[in-house]
Amino acid sequence: MITKMKDLYWASPEIAKDMIGWCLRLLPNDPIAKPTPAQKDYHSKLLASEWLPADQLKQIQLDKLSKMIRHAYEHTRYYRSVFEERKLKPSDIKTIEDLQKLPILTKEIIRSRLDDFICDTVTDRSQLEVILTGGSTGTPMRFFFDKHMLGVRNAHWWRWSDFAGIKLFEDKMIYCGGAPKRWVNAPENTRGCLSLTRNRLSISSANMSDKVLDWYIEDISKFKGDYIRGYASGVYLLARRLVERGITIPLKAILTSSDTLFPQYRATIEKAFRCQVFNHYGQNEDSLTANECSKGDGFHINVESCVVESVDNDGLSVTGREGRLLSTHLENFVMPLIRYAVGDVGIVSEFGPKCNCGRSHQKLLSLTGRDDDIIVTPEGFRVGCGSMNQPMKTMYDSIKSAQYIQEDIGLLHVKVIPTERWDNSIHYPELEHNIRKHVGKEIKIEIELVDDIPRRPNGKYQFIVSKIPQNATCQRQ
Repeated sequence: MITKMKDLYWASPEIAKDMIGWCLRLLPNDPIAKPTPAQKDYHSKLLASEWLPADQLKQIQLDKLSKMIRHAYEHTRYYRSVFEERKLKPSDIKTIEDLQKLPILTKEIIRSRLDDFICDTVTDRSQLEVILTGGSTGTPMRFFFDKHMLGVRNAHWWRWSDFAGIKLFEDKMIYCGGAPKRWVNAPENTRGCLSLTRNRLSISSANMSDKVLDWYIEDISKFKGDYIRGYASGVYLLARRLVERGITIPLKAILTSSDTLFPQYRATIEKAFRCQVFNHYGQNEDSLTANECSKGDGFHINVESCVVESVDNDGLSVTGREGRLLSTHLENFVMPLIRYAVGDVGIVSEFGPKCNCGRSHQKLLSLTGRDDDIIVTPEGFRVGCGSMNQPMKTMYDSIKSAQYIQEDIGLLHVKVIPTERWDNSIHYPELEHNIRKHVGKEIKIEIELVDDIPRRPNGKYQFIVSKIPQNATCQRQ
């Protein structure tokens, strides 16, 4: 395998040695090569409940909810104080409707009282996985998972692959997302990174100029993968380039997530790859997750791991009508999230009747909270929400929220609501450096500190506001 690495890493043979070293470091503990015990165990439980009737699925929820409420009350300072202030006992929360007795949990509360959410059963926090999220609204946050919760999240992705007819640990994946991988002596626009141990080709969803997209098309054609998984905007830009060149690359399925899959995105992707797109809804904190129905009829919520509410401004249920989405996670016992506002607006169905696909899971019928534009740079890069929330991920202590505004192809305006820990001398250059990983060197970046970012009537603000035509002719391709 190693002797052929230079031949297989077509994009940058001059850095094959660096890739060989990277793959060798990856070999002993590769999470994609085979399922972890926790992932395998939870996936088997998902398979067992896949076709259960609605009443049995709801009972699974209620049993897990009772266990989570009792655990959170007994082992976290935050929920103990909430129950005591409201003169409640865990036994007072018997039904999903009873959750309305508890307050809505916001990101601001978590940020200000993070330690109060970590269960006292955790004796060594260094053994937990730190989950960073830039958020679809540009609000960086930090959460904690244990091995069980990591297995739950990965099992949800496995179920997503099942919906699409993909054999997760056998089929070859092309991954499209994140910033470019940088290796020693790598060229500025590094091409796809081939990981033999993961049986996948990774390409960046940032810096997608026509030249880079043509490189990716060449690499994908040689790799002969089975499916693509990645950011919706990145996969769309790749597909659009294929259509422009009159090329199709037939695949088994496309799995999209992270940012909005607009109707024109779906149509272009399915035309370029001659297969169905399967969208996934979720967050890095994995609080509310759902997979697009294999019959295209809404999103099936992973009800085995979360209770979802749609509420009005007073926190009262509006199931069947548009409302703020709240989630109570049923499996994260190290950092319970009860009635957590995920930051999106949508419509949640009741349980049942049985879907055309045969499942009885509760559904997300619509989402109206993630419509973002694409940034276009002077180099010809096009970058979407899935990539542009990455710069804030590691800056959760210094940034509350952010928004990108582009009115000119050579200028990107960034509005930032800072925390009290923001330090101009440190965080201005850090944020600019992080953003440039995704938008290149030539665009001017202006960072403005603000007290507030105007929101839409639905309670959200647009993460990327672009007035640049997406078919704009750039200075250099």
